[in-house]
Amino acid sequence: MVLMTGKNKENQVYQAERNMHARSVILPLIREEQTFSACAAIVRGELATGAPWAGQLHPEEKAAYDAFPSTRRKESFLLGRLSARQAVLGLTGIDTPHAIWIDTGVFQFPVVRGAGLRNIQVSISHCDNIGFSVAFPEAHPLGVDVEKVGGETEEAVLSQLTGKEKMLLRSCGQDHTAGYTAVFSMKEALSKILRTGMMLDFQFLEVEEAKVLKGALACTFTHFGQYKAFARFQKPHVFSMALPRRTAVHPAPLWRLLEEG
Repeated sequence: MVLMTGKNKENQVYQAERNMHARSVILPLIREEQTFSACAAIVRGELATGAPWAGQLHPEEKAAYDAFPSTRRKESFLLGRLSARQAVLGLTGIDTPHAIWIDTGVFQFPVVRGAGLRNIQVSISHCDNIGFSVAFPEAHPLGVDVEKVGGETEEAVLSQLTGKEKMLLRSCGQDHTAGYTAVFSMKEALSKILRTGMMLDFQFLEVEEAKVLKGALACTFTHFGQYKAFARFQKPHVFSMALPRRTAVHPAPLWRLLEEG
């Protein structure tokens, strides 16, 4: 299996045997003063067997993989790391996949290492058989998340929403399980920018405004006015991204990535 690269190519694909598929896309991040580039990547696959895919990990990543006691945790680690590498390769144009690896910081946030890379960061999420990541320059923070709608997590999702958020969802016709999950996911994406994860009470990440915009649910935040987020329902999952409020991003390439991935 070879991870494909190419800095300005959309929807790069690799497929190995029948149970793994990956795509990536470059996203321009348009600011008034300049434009940055990010690369989003999605990996889908049933990787429970692990062995064929673990060989794609850098030795440092492989050591972390081997230390996980459960097959499920190994699989989610693989999905996250392979999607993160695909995103970093797509952003940087590096054509030697094993030259980079994703390390872990003191609070478990991902750290990009190797190939002389500097000031490149990555946000990682995984759910079921999906790994979803975005690589970006340190100068322009991003965060992503993917969540499954409904099921055993529904009660936990509802417990993290405020009364105001439920009212906002009701006012824009999104007061249903997918809407609740979307708000939770956007808050999770913001927490990755802040590098707090679930350690921060999600009430501090409360949504201030919410509306349906271009096929997605978009929001701003009460206590973090410099950020915004959007979420897209791609049955049976919700994908979200948090980003600086004054950044414009055209989501159509990302929607295609999610639909085709």
